[in-house]
Amino acid sequence: MTLDRFMSIVVLILARQEVTFIVYGILADFVLAVAASIKTKEFRLAYLAAFIQTKLLPYVLGYIAASLVAYVQPDLVALPTGVWAAIELALLGDIFAALQGLGLPIPVALTKPEYLTLHDLDLAVDGIETATAQMKEF
Repeated sequence: MTLDRFMSIVVLILARQEVTFIVYGILADFVLAVAASIKTKEFRLAYLAAFIQTKLLPYVLGYIAASLVAYVQPDLVALPTGVWAAIELALLGDIFAALQGLGLPIPVALTKPEYLTLHDLDLAVDGIETATAQMKEF
């Protein structure tokens, strides 16, 4: 595979709707985390650079890597969807924690994973299976 071909595949992956959702989730997390840290008087400018290193790059690069693996190994077509779902769940947890930091009442089941029920996990698996089926059609 040439470098041009590789880069064109990466550009196609970056154009996916999943990447857009990841970036919007990261932006929402960022804005809410900054607001919560300002409210609690814990804001530090150094945290902004760390945020890019700990959220933006790993999440987007992780999704790109999973998509490339699925491209090379078609049997793993569900891998990017699973990685995307895990990223979104992690971002939702961060967003709920930031909302809680702003003083909003957040249900315990949304902030503590140990309170999730099997029904919640079944719904998540159903969502992943549906997304995988849609990707196969794409």
